[in-house]
Amino acid sequence: MFLHFDPGLARLDPLLEASIPAGSLDDRISHITPVLYWFLIVPLIPLVFLAIRRIYISTVVKRRTVSAFREMHRQADEYIRLGMPTSAAVIYEEKLHLPDRAAPLFEKGGDLVRAASAHLQSGRKDKAMMLYEEAGEFEEAAELASCLGKHDNAARLYGQAGKHHESAICLQRAGRKMAAAKEYRVAGEYKKAAALLEELEMPSEAAEMYSISIRNARIESSSLEEFYRYAVLLEKAGQPEKALGVLNEISAIDAQYMDVSGRIQALRAATQGTGESAAELQGKSLDAGTSDMDEIAETEAPAQKEKEKTLRDIINSYAGKPLAPKESVRLWVLVLKALKEYQQKNGPHLRFSPECIFVSGGGFEIRKAEAACCPAYLDPEGPNPYSDMYAMGVMLFEMLTGAVSGLNPDEMRKRLPSAVNTDVPAVLDGVFSICIAPPSKRFKGPDEALAALKSASRGK
Repeated sequence: MFLHFDPGLARLDPLLEASIPAGSLDDRISHITPVLYWFLIVPLIPLVFLAIRRIYISTVVKRRTVSAFREMHRQADEYIRLGMPTSAAVIYEEKLHLPDRAAPLFEKGGDLVRAASAHLQSGRKDKAMMLYEEAGEFEEAAELASCLGKHDNAARLYGQAGKHHESAICLQRAGRKMAAAKEYRVAGEYKKAAALLEELEMPSEAAEMYSISIRNARIESSSLEEFYRYAVLLEKAGQPEKALGVLNEISAIDAQYMDVSGRIQALRAATQGTGESAAELQGKSLDAGTSDMDEIAETEAPAQKEKEKTLRDIINSYAGKPLAPKESVRLWVLVLKALKEYQQKNGPHLRFSPECIFVSGGGFEIRKAEAACCPAYLDPEGPNPYSDMYAMGVMLFEMLTGAVSGLNPDEMRKRLPSAVNTDVPAVLDGVFSICIAPPSKRFKGPDEALAALKSASRGK
């Protein structure tokens, strides 16, 4: 149109016609068009695929899933109708992922551990804790009680599980320092028990606990700090003679250690009226294998102790012959009760044998070892909170068979009392085996041993 209204430009027509040959533009467009189509269509392919997939999932797959869920629900209901709640609970927990429905069914079926686990998955920790305790899974119950801030409950449960260290920690959190000190003592954590007793202003008891913790240690450069603290505790406990003996030994290794020299001078001035020389006082430090309680026991009414009768005397009166099983059990139970009373007051004995079990009234009284402990009674795993139960097992074996001399722990663990004495019932073989098992498998204390003996004797 522009060329039509401006004739002066007509001369451009030949140039336009020459620069764009006839049909060349259409050819180019025809070549470009398929490419454009592909650019438009290719991105649409995945969109179409996704749309089809979504339609398939929302229809076919969903119908199949709903059908499968209905079938599993129907199957679970059928199990419940047939009186098989545990099978129904498994479907709810593992296939339908409904732990809140599975938990009461597990509980009804008697599987308290899985019921507790299902309650825990549903967020009901209190209920889970109660079921774990009922099932005898005290450690799991204690962990939940601790998470819930119920430290008293946690301590009790840890104690039932034999985890006395954890029990002591929970008691500390609950502010019950005395009870925590007792648990530390049972767990063999004597230094921690001493620290708590010191906080409670009970220096005598703290010094006793600390003496047990270092009974096998020697005073040398690396242990000066421990013995120095022990000496300070002895001072606070009103035992200047013993404190001076420990400080003198520290001074012999390092005379410049802290304020040892000043303390020695002060204690010497305080003990001048005792009539004891410095050399005598220096020998009163803690030796390996002795403790304060040992020294106290040795100085208590020696004339009276010569006349006292021990369990060793009773066993020896049979001249190497076994005691009757009933008599052995009677004596053993009396010793267990005496051991329980002793441990409640003093913690583990650690060197327990018939030599330190004294006849008292109608039962026994246990004291620290005064005579040499029979080697067969020493725990092969070394001193630990359950060493006394190992000694109880050896004691039962000796009473039932007549002798334990010459038997090492490996031989004893392979030999049952009934193999030596055919009158011994299998019940006592079982109790003996648990007593001398490795520490983790032993009875945790006299109460467990008494309960097992009663249960086994009833045929349970």
